[in-house]
Amino acid sequence: MTKYHWLVLVATFSVFGLLVFWPHLSYPFPFHIDEWHHLTEAKRLVNPANYFNWLQAVPGRATVGLEIGFQFWLLLLSRIFNIISIYKFLPALWAVFSGATLFFVAYQKSTKNFLVAWLSLVFFMAIRTNTNLTGLWFFTPLSFSFPFIFLYTYFISEGILAKSKKLLFSGFLIMLGLLFCHPLSVLFSFPILAIFIAINYRDALKEKWLWLFLPIIFLGGVGFFSLVFGINPIVAMGKIFSLLKFSRGWGVLELNNSIFELYPWLAWFWAIIGFSYLLSQDQNIRRYSFYLLWPIVLLSSTLLYRLIGVSFFSPFQRNLYYLTLALPNLSGYGLYYFTQKTLPKWLASWSNPPQSGRGIQTSRADKTAQLIGGGLIVVTFLIVFWGYYELPTTSRLYKIITVDDYKTIQLLAQKPPIIIMSTPPIGTALTALTNNEPVGSINFYGDRKIVESFYLKSNCQQKKKILDSVGATLVYWPTSIKPLDCSWGKLLRQSRDSQLFTIIETK
Repeated sequence: MTKYHWLVLVATFSVFGLLVFWPHLSYPFPFHIDEWHHLTEAKRLVNPANYFNWLQAVPGRATVGLEIGFQFWLLLLSRIFNIISIYKFLPALWAVFSGATLFFVAYQKSTKNFLVAWLSLVFFMAIRTNTNLTGLWFFTPLSFSFPFIFLYTYFISEGILAKSKKLLFSGFLIMLGLLFCHPLSVLFSFPILAIFIAINYRDALKEKWLWLFLPIIFLGGVGFFSLVFGINPIVAMGKIFSLLKFSRGWGVLELNNSIFELYPWLAWFWAIIGFSYLLSQDQNIRRYSFYLLWPIVLLSSTLLYRLIGVSFFSPFQRNLYYLTLALPNLSGYGLYYFTQKTLPKWLASWSNPPQSGRGIQTSRADKTAQLIGGGLIVVTFLIVFWGYYELPTTSRLYKIITVDDYKTIQLLAQKPPIIIMSTPPIGTALTALTNNEPVGSINFYGDRKIVESFYLKSNCQQKKKILDSVGATLVYWPTSIKPLDCSWGKLLRQSRDSQLFTIIETK
């Protein structure tokens, strides 16, 4: 690449980082409940024995441990930095890293065509985020997996096509590592890889690395699953197969998501053009077969879910994002080949130059094509990024805590571990910020119904009975609701948004 290319990349990545970081300019804490959830689990992981005991204490809770690899990375970061203070930067930094990975893959697959790779990168930047499907604005196991998905799919597919043991080894090693961070980001690719290997079976049969690593990944997954759930490997295999069927209601919030919710319609259009172009070129079909299969398989899975309400290997909501990840590269090809190849041919044909002036006319057609093509690229991205920050009303950003809440909760960090009655949002962040446990949170921890019952009760005696039943010794009370005036409560702290009460015994 030239110095000009590097300057374009630096400028593009700078814009990308700012684009993702922008929502955090006015809010310094994690936005999503999943981010707080994994910060909490990373904190529990300080004591691995207690961590696994906690996972296996309640049926169904162990699934949290299937993303222990991601939580481990958060734990390492927390040893170096104040993880809460730096978390707002992580989505933007990781988005840039993910974009750089996609650029690398697109650049290599296009035989080092800078424009194709750059267009793919910009289309990747245009992928939307919301709180239901999550995405680039959050640092979660899903967004953490993006660069590794790009890498392992490229290395494995290219390794089989190029008969390269080094590439195959790299791809399967990344896949194995990702299995411990976000298993769904490995499982979703199994049907695609299976079809790809079947199509290229002659090359695949020659690669002993392939047949060595597939059972290693399977056995590694079974062993990991049995460890997290505290069951023997035979039982684990049966449980794994039962969990590979995802029905409606898998997520906390399940909406009737559209395929255009994450990827704009015009970007979809160019992806279809790119797909059609690659499919029409005999020399490209084999080379890009994996990337042609990727959207076909996931669109089929999406259609199946719409028809019967069941998705296999990964849930519908995650499949939408995995489908979207396949599109930027296709969109890049579509826009490139139309503006750089198809458009000049059309203009040259329309100009219909006489024999004597053909060279001059062709030169003018090329210049016209460059001008129109450049304008089309600019207009495309203006349309694609229009409304980038407009989220669906049902899945907009939400704020778990305020700065005032953070200051209040920090006072509890020095106290011995206790159980605290707090509102569900505060309960969501409580353990991540302190050593204390909430009675309930928005999701994952405690019993939210008990919390809601406490705050709805108007009788002080009834409130006290609830506190005694759960063993809570401190109450967080928002100033936005009717003041708490109970004889068993002693005010410890008064702030703009909240009050803290310690519970005292009354006769």
